[in-house]
Amino acid sequence: MKLFKILALTAGIFAAIEAKSQDSWAETRKRIDELSSIEDTAVLNAKLRSLQESPSEKDRIFVYNYYAVKRMSDKAEEVLETGIKQFPRGELRHIQLSNNMQSERDVEKLEALYLKTRKEYPQKPAPVFAASRLASEYARKDNAEKMWHYLDVLKSSNSQDLYLFELIRLPAIDPANLAARLKPAIDSMDAQYKALAKTNDTSRKAQHAIRQTRGYLSMAAASYANTLIKQGKKEEAYQFIKEKYAGGANALVASSYLSALIATKRFKEAFPLIEDALQANFANREANAAYRDAYVAVHGSADGFEERKNALLKDIRLKIRGEAMKKAIRKPASGFTLQDVDGKTVSLADLRGKVVVMDFWATWCGPCKASFPSMQMAVDKYKKDTNVVFLFIHTMDKGEADPTAAAKKYVTDNHFSFEVLMDLRDKSTQESKVAKLYGVSAIPTKIVIDPQGNIRFNVSGFGGLNEIAVEELSAMIEIAREKS
Repeated sequence: MKLFKILALTAGIFAAIEAKSQDSWAETRKRIDELSSIEDTAVLNAKLRSLQESPSEKDRIFVYNYYAVKRMSDKAEEVLETGIKQFPRGELRHIQLSNNMQSERDVEKLEALYLKTRKEYPQKPAPVFAASRLASEYARKDNAEKMWHYLDVLKSSNSQDLYLFELIRLPAIDPANLAARLKPAIDSMDAQYKALAKTNDTSRKAQHAIRQTRGYLSMAAASYANTLIKQGKKEEAYQFIKEKYAGGANALVASSYLSALIATKRFKEAFPLIEDALQANFANREANAAYRDAYVAVHGSADGFEERKNALLKDIRLKIRGEAMKKAIRKPASGFTLQDVDGKTVSLADLRGKVVVMDFWATWCGPCKASFPSMQMAVDKYKKDTNVVFLFIHTMDKGEADPTAAAKKYVTDNHFSFEVLMDLRDKSTQESKVAKLYGVSAIPTKIVIDPQGNIRFNVSGFGGLNEIAVEELSAMIEIAREKS
């Protein structure tokens, strides 16, 4: 519970800053530092008490910020509660609503709090952190109408960078609308980037701005081209991304350019890029599928293709294994017992002698779910191998009334043949015990345990390419089962 209180306090600080300029927040921070320098506890407490009982809400906001910065959540909440009684429609009430939005994990309750805040404080800027979350959540639920509504909130606020970031990363559930919004954003960023580059400013701040703008521009350009392809506008996508690729490409633009080449059947041009992508472990299913056609386009026939492909794949597997070896560790795995979604008890101790792959995930985690097709491929690959066990540990549940039912429904509805265990949050600590036991702070995280009960791999994240993910995990499994 402490963690969520601290997160909420952080939102409260930001809400308080919204009403101030950066200069006034700097002054507030200076006053906090001055108070912190008081060594006599009795004197310090007397000053804080005087501020908390002040007839001025500004004083009470200051003491709230003091406790929030110090992460003294109980004291900060006490200041809010007493202050709101004195100023029921004041700034402290707005801070409380911001705190509640920050800590709310259920999307419908979050939206209700957002609307309540807007109704009670129409003169205040929209809480962009909540709008950003709502846009993301409704995109995940395929609700385009609400997704665009909350993206428009970001666009009309002073949070253009956040608007663009969400626009780029959200799934293209409405490609035509997405493309129409991305193009002017790209044109604006392109002009901004060129203006920044012309200044020849070598300061750290200027160079950071150039790198950030270039990064956003690449992400947006790749997203725009991919969106055009999804609309069937393949030639338009090719002409657009070709120009960006010629201007110096990063991995995102290069990948999008390759997709456009394949979509428009420009296989000769695609062939070297496909092989480069394969060798660099960046080839997706689309590139793999086009490899043969590209080979034929270059060589005139498929003669020699299988030999070339097998040699290339052998080199790739050796490279993947070499990279996996660099990540290998060896430390005892802690024992645990959990129930699966059907109430069956599963103990790690009972799996001694087998390679155990633990995938920590949650229904709210987009990258976790994006990795599941590759994990199903891995499960299928080893389904006849009784010495390899996969455990999909649902952890860090957020907001669901019944996390177990939600996890089971997601896996069942999407036809994944996973053994799902429930690492439910402890009601008193709000922590998921097995995730804490293994030091899992971000998901997805995959942990591979060898037959002797040692952790051999602990990796987080998902690169987005299913075939490569399967090869990487397979390398870890094979290394873990080797006797040493």
